[in-house]
Amino acid sequence: MKIAFCFLSIGDVSQPNLWTRFFSLAPHEKYRIYCHPKEPELVTSQFLRNGIVRNRVATKHGDVSLVQATLSLFSAAFHDDPKIQYFVLLSESTIPILPLDQIYKVVERQARRSIVNYSVPPPNSEHHKRLSSVTKPELFAKAFFQHDQWVVLHRSHVVKLLDQAPLSAFKYVFAPDEHYFMNVLVHLKCATLDEFVKHAVTYVNWQERTTKTHKDPITGQVIGVTVHPKTYYRLSELDVGQALGANCWFIRKVDSTCDCAFLSASV
Repeated sequence: MKIAFCFLSIGDVSQPNLWTRFFSLAPHEKYRIYCHPKEPELVTSQFLRNGIVRNRVATKHGDVSLVQATLSLFSAAFHDDPKIQYFVLLSESTIPILPLDQIYKVVERQARRSIVNYSVPPPNSEHHKRLSSVTKPELFAKAFFQHDQWVVLHRSHVVKLLDQAPLSAFKYVFAPDEHYFMNVLVHLKCATLDEFVKHAVTYVNWQERTTKTHKDPITGQVIGVTVHPKTYYRLSELDVGQALGANCWFIRKVDSTCDCAFLSASV
């Protein structure tokens, strides 16, 4: 079995030295690396440049193009190597806090289940209101899922997502990458909830959050409000301990100026 590490990024990763060490210490037959950068010229790490996918999508914040870009990553990995059984989605500001061998062992125990941190938001909540922007919302009304973007999908689920016909239904949804995978798999592709482990593998600090309002550049109309977790400019052993205590494998969002040298001994 191999794991595909799929980076959906703007450019290079924020902590290239840490990622280089993470991959260099693991057996090459256990993983492959893929990257969909918004700006390929900014990717300087060799391990990431070697994995840039051919089919790239021009992406916009909060837009369905982010789902398209993710599916392009998954498609490239799926068709590249049949031994890839799990697909891990990562951002450029994510860092590893466990060695790859340890992550591999956890993945092996999942028995073909995908790992997605999902929920069903209550009526009138911000995320539930996005259902009204979906084409044919009645298809998803029974349980309109919301989930973390940073999923870990098994190959059996990725193959169902390679049919991109449902993308049009989410064309007008704000931040559809927070809804697409679970809703398509469960409501349109007949996946059952016992095929998923409800868990976050990427730790984010929502206690120190910020809120941003997004407006249409032409009309000035508010098109959405997003809440963002803390960006780490300094990272402590206590921060890492909190993430490990939550059984996470990664931490997001870590700035490029953050000193992560102390993690070299653990990853």
